[in-house]
Amino acid sequence: HYFILVFVGLLIAHTIFPTTQFNWNDWLSVIVLCLSFYFSIMFAVCINDIADEDIDKVSNADRPLITNSLSKEDMRQSAFMFLVASLISGYLAGYTAFFFVLTFTALYYVYSAPPTRFKLIPFFSSFIIGLCCLTAVLAGFFLLSPLKYVSAFPAKLALAIVVIFFLGSHIRDIKDIEGDKKADIKTVPIIFGDIWGPRVVGIFTALAFLLVPFFVSVYVLFITAIPGALVSYYFVNRKPYKEKYIFMTYFIFAFTSFLLLFV
Repeated sequence: HYFILVFVGLLIAHTIFPTTQFNWNDWLSVIVLCLSFYFSIMFAVCINDIADEDIDKVSNADRPLITNSLSKEDMRQSAFMFLVASLISGYLAGYTAFFFVLTFTALYYVYSAPPTRFKLIPFFSSFIIGLCCLTAVLAGFFLLSPLKYVSAFPAKLALAIVVIFFLGSHIRDIKDIEGDKKADIKTVPIIFGDIWGPRVVGIFTALAFLLVPFFVSVYVLFITAIPGALVSYYFVNRKPYKEKYIFMTYFIFAFTSFLLLFV
């Protein structure tokens, strides 16, 4: 998901600055940047697993801490190694990329870990996820862009990325409903109840697909956005819930949209 966003940033930069040269050294920087995001995400996963141990006992029994395949100390050590690897690779990708990797890592930390743990705040937690997605796009954009100031990136697209992933990120709460109930965490599925909760998340997810053509003003994308919206709504409400099918829908949507725009 975040690798796609990095390449979306590269494509936006190429569209705005088509004459910019891109050589093998730049591709090496892209690979290192993707590695940096991977390590940062793994750091976030370790921190989140430690913070969510009680929830995962109910909703995600296959997590490493719950199955005892890793101890808390193992997770802490892994988190530290992933953090160091992320910072080193981010620095090697360039100063601008390093800034956005730092921002991404900080946002996910305040999202998951005490004392902030903003994931407990309905809607605001999804806004943070939207900001994380924006940082990945900006990292790719400024890796290629010859202009390194914020206004070089279109404000409309920045808003689009935050809004679209703010809406779509609510799918993460469906699989944790039982654990969140036990921990008294007020996510969207819990606020709207057992019947309407998944429906509201499904509507949010469908809107995320349908807003893409409006924000980019390329209405041919409705060819992929409408099926993506309908299929994602179905999988959000399908029993038993399987998050992987929604991600498959998202990846197919991204690939087919790319073909429509650039092939």
